[in-house]
Amino acid sequence: MKYYCASGWFSYEQEESRKIILNTLKKAKFDVYSPKDDGLFKEGMNPEEIFQENLKQIRECDFVIASTEGKDLGTLFESGYAFARSIPIIYFWNNGFGNFNLMLSQSAHRVTTTSHQLFALLCEIKQTGVIQKVPYTGDIE
Repeated sequence: MKYYCASGWFSYEQEESRKIILNTLKKAKFDVYSPKDDGLFKEGMNPEEIFQENLKQIRECDFVIASTEGKDLGTLFESGYAFARSIPIIYFWNNGFGNFNLMLSQSAHRVTTTSHQLFALLCEIKQTGVIQKVPYTGDIE
């Protein structure tokens, strides 16, 4: 199975959440496409090529794991694109506190708030081959 890691990296907090996602995926032994690591910095690529490559990688993935840290606009776009294509989304809300976004809560297959939750979910997916949709029941904004 292949995952697409949708995450900003423009602040310390965004980069830390992105690293947690990537390290957890590696620990669970999943293939992952990360735009920062795998696609954005290929020499000679222009913005249209980068955009098309990221869309292609989303279309070819089994699931998207999206960090909600900092409400990165690119991540929100990637999540919306995945949802429109019926690609399951796992949101990683690092140390989730307060209210979760209504639109994200409704588009999520799962919302995880710790690396331990994310790892347990990935192990479950690896064992069963599917991700069961579990509605988010916490507070929303």
